[in-house]
Order: sequence, then C-alpha cells, then structure tokens
Amino acid sequence: MTKLKLLHTADFHLGVWPVGLPIVKRRIRLKDYEDQLSRIKNYAVESGCEFLVIAGDIFHTVKPSSLLLDIFARFVSSLTSRGVSVVAVAGTHDKPKTEDTPSYLKALSDADIPLFYFTEEPTVMHLKGRISGRIVRFSMIPYILTPTSDRNASRSKIIERVRGIVARDGDSYDYSVAVAHLTVDEAYVKGLPADILQEVSIPVSVFSEVDYTCLGHIHRHQAPSENAVYPGSIERIDFDEEDDVKGFILVEEEGGGLRWSFEELPCRSMKSIPSQGYIDLSIEDSLEDTLTSLLKSYGDVKDAIIRLKVKVSEGRHISFTSIEDVMDRFGVFHWILDVERVRMDHPKPSRYSRLSSLEDLFKEYVSTMLAGTLDSVFTENVISEGLKLLEVGSSED
Repeated sequence: MTKLKLLHTADFHLGVWPVGLPIVKRRIRLKDYEDQLSRIKNYAVESGCEFLVIAGDIFHTVKPSSLLLDIFARFVSSLTSRGVSVVAVAGTHDKPKTEDTPSYLKALSDADIPLFYFTEEPTVMHLKGRISGRIVRFSMIPYILTPTSDRNASRSKIIERVRGIVARDGDSYDYSVAVAHLTVDEAYVKGLPADILQEVSIPVSVFSEVDYTCLGHIHRHQAPSENAVYPGSIERIDFDEEDDVKGFILVEEEGGGLRWSFEELPCRSMKSIPSQGYIDLSIEDSLEDTLTSLLKSYGDVKDAIIRLKVKVSEGRHISFTSIEDVMDRFGVFHWILDVERVRMDHPKPSRYSRLSSLEDLFKEYVSTMLAGTLDSVFTENVISEGLKLLEVGSSED
C-alpha cells in the first residue's frame, strides 16, 4: 500500500516588503514569493503528497490586496486540481483582532472549493488521503486571541483549549496531526528561549499524544521536540533572518509512525554590512571609497537586500546619491540605511557661510534638529522631501 505523505509549510507573509522598497521593485520581490510557492507546489505534486498543510500567516495583513488574494487562490487551485488537499489555519497576521470580523481567507473557504480546508477557530477534522487511504485526524489550532493582560491567565487559557482539541477521542483514524500557530516554551526566538520572552507560550508536551505537530509562527526552522516542528518562513523577511536557511517539511509514514525531513528552498540574500557594529564615518572619510572597499570584502552582493550600518557625527549629511551609485555598481537589489548619530562634546562651528546654498543650510538644520531623536531613515526622508519642496518653490519664482 502507498504510504501517507504530507508537506508542512507556514509563514508565507505574502505582501511584506523591506523598508523603503520602491513600488517598481515590489513586483520583483513578490515574484520571489510566487517562485517559492511554485517550488512548494511542484514538490508536493511530484513527491505524491496527499496533504499540504499551512500553519498560519499566509498574508502579512488581514486585508491583503486583490493581487495577493489571486496569487494565493491560484496556488490553492494548482494543488487541489491535482488532488492535493490544502489544510490551513489562521495565523497572527491572518486573523482580525475583533471576533465578529471574518478574515479574507474565510471568504475563500466559504466558497466551498473542493479539497481546501481553512479555519479561524479551533476544531477537529478527519480527512482521508486520496492515494494511501489513510485517515488523518487534524487538530486545527489557529492563533488564539487572549484578551487578558495577565500572561499566566492567557497561558492557562491556551493550554486548556489546545488540550481539548488534541485529546484522543473514540473516532477511528490512522494518524493524528496537529496544525498550530503559536509559540512553544522550547522554541528559540532571535536566539533567546521563548519562555523567557514576553510572548505567551505553552509547553510542547501538550502535543505529546499527537503523531506529528505542524507548527507555525516562528520564522526560523527548528524542532522543539522529536515530532513538533517549525518549518520557518519561506523567504527572509527581516535582518534577524539573514543567516537562516529557508524551506519546508516533508512528512512521511514510516514504521507505523510519521517521520519528517527538512527540504531547503533557495531565497534572496539579506546582509548587514558590517555584520557587527557600524562603519565609523565620524571623521571626514570618503563615503564612496569606504563603501566600495567594504562591499568588495563581502563577496557577492548582487541582487541582495543590504542593511548599511554607519556611525556619523551629528550634523554630517549622508549622501544618498553616493550610496545609490555604489550600490548600483555592485548590482544590489535594495538597501536600507541604519544610522547611529554620534554627539560631539565640542561642536565645531558650522562650515557654512553666507555663500552657502539654501539647500545645504536646510540639510544642516534638519540633521541637527532631528539628530538622535528620530529614526535615521525618517530624517533622510524629511531632507529629501524638503529639498523637493525647495526645488518647486525655486522653479515657481
């Protein structure tokens, strides 16, 4: 008899963009995600998976655009039309904060698309594999809203609800699989144990009676227990993930149980430059020369998303144009500027004179006024927009 196979994935976050990504590049970045969905679909079909499980956070917002909805709908159709059942729960980003507001995904579910199963509330469903004939008991556990500010009370409430869902019953089935969008105590978030963080977590032992647990919510692939696994997100979403390997989980029947393996996905590179600390530009260095030398030392940065970390003295203007020229020469896809402003103990007299241009004076004024008080990217955007207004004013004169 053919063995049961299912593919476990999570945290698509369709519609998430790096800070400041131009609109013209958003379609390119979205193509990265579409390519991942295509690879996942092809693997599921070619390897004979009967179920594809998504453990939450399909979209990055509860109100995705029609384009994003269409991309996901076509992904579902490409699977269900080939006989693969798609089983999904709502994640943190999929579920509206008010209980009387349904998610956009519920509308897709309400359309009764054959072989598509989505839920916003904890429930149990029994589904039969089309190839193996195995009956799987799916314990569906979407993100659970806990409106209490008491962390211990919230934790107890979630544990109680999860235990009620995963508890064995008198129904007949071959395997039990939990699909849960939550944090377990034994997981690590940004290198720290989840149980010491502020987010509510529960012990992974709650799932001890389940044959396999499809976890979602944490973006780094890890296995908190032998048969409870986070596949991680399908693309690098922020710079906390720049060193993460991305992929999905293949779960197969073996020896009367379920065995899992991690399958890697190729994805766009993210790099912080420098990897530790900041480039010190407190002195009057040539930004272009410094940046060119640094990028060369980091090897291939073509098509990468870069976080450039620089330290500069208060009042010094950073030339976006100079940075853009260097990044373009190296073929960088997108870059983000992270600036640490250094306060001077004895400020130097302004280098500007009565012959200074209005634009230079404006840059100096804004940089000085906002230094150390706002996000550096915001400060540079204020300067950029202000210069545009000055240019318009000059042209009108």
